[in-house]
Amino acid sequence: MASPSDKEKSDNAITLLSHPSTGVSAKASSVQHRNMKEYGPMNALKSEDVSSCWYSDGNSSNDDPQWYLIQFGRPIQPTQLKLQFQAGFAAETCHIQIQQQSSSPTTKDWESWQEVEPDDVHDVQSFPLTKEDAKESTTKAIKLVFGDFTDFYGRIMIYRIEIWGVECQNNLTNKQEDS
Repeated sequence: MASPSDKEKSDNAITLLSHPSTGVSAKASSVQHRNMKEYGPMNALKSEDVSSCWYSDGNSSNDDPQWYLIQFGRPIQPTQLKLQFQAGFAAETCHIQIQQQSSSPTTKDWESWQEVEPDDVHDVQSFPLTKEDAKESTTKAIKLVFGDFTDFYGRIMIYRIEIWGVECQNNLTNKQEDS
């Protein structure tokens, strides 16, 4: 039988939260030629398949940025974002937003959380996600809003999107009841 300290350690273990096997879903602003099988947003979450990717349609205007949404279906505290672009099809800015829970289940309020500046390379890039108050970073969804495209036509190709962090135990429910 595990001691309380062992259980506490396992409850706070940093794990890959965004793998399809965990029940996540993904949506994106666009998909190249609407070909969901080849370029759909779920492809970027399949870290074991190095050739699958999310490939967006073109959008050269930063007024209407490309975005990628991950819905976890459970409360999580993200601690790290990993991205792998196709060089030449990257975004030089990524605004990370977390979904705030509201009193209405149909309303989704997004809080701008952090901005990172990826490089235009094919390597996996890692970005720490930090917030002074950890409870404030608990969410059920993350939206990545991309801008400043390196491709002239505003296309993005991402082979890997990984969100690492901690599974939470009903923190969102307790937080709502306190309000």
